[in-house]
Amino acid sequence: MASPEIARIEATMPFQRRTWLAERIGWFGMGAVVAAGLAGLLGGGGPLATGRMEAGGVTIEWPRMARLGLTEPLRLVAPADATVRLDSSSAPDWRLRDGTRGGDVQVLHLEPIGSPGPRRLRLEVAGQRLDLPVFVWP
Repeated sequence: MASPEIARIEATMPFQRRTWLAERIGWFGMGAVVAAGLAGLLGGGGPLATGRMEAGGVTIEWPRMARLGLTEPLRLVAPADATVRLDSSSAPDWRLRDGTRGGDVQVLHLEPIGSPGPRRLRLEVAGQRLDLPVFVWP
């Protein structure tokens, strides 16, 4: 016959196992957030934070992750006489702050406005239409 102390401990084991499971899920969740941050999925840096596309002599680098209220750089390498226009369907979601040009390289500073979530940044560069996916964080 087991002592009363051992019986009390054995009676609490189902609760203890649920507690251990909850702790493991919590540790896994925290590790996933750290890994996502290091990969660039939360913005700021990392290999997944910036997208790059080349099409018809135009190279563009843009932030895949953006924050509401923060200006994000968009880097274009295109012929010096190329025009860059924000598509009218993107105008309600983006505000063009300013741009700098140095030869074939142009840097535009865009700010997401409105609500957070997945967005499309549509540009027309040198007669080409570019559709860039961006996720906007609050």
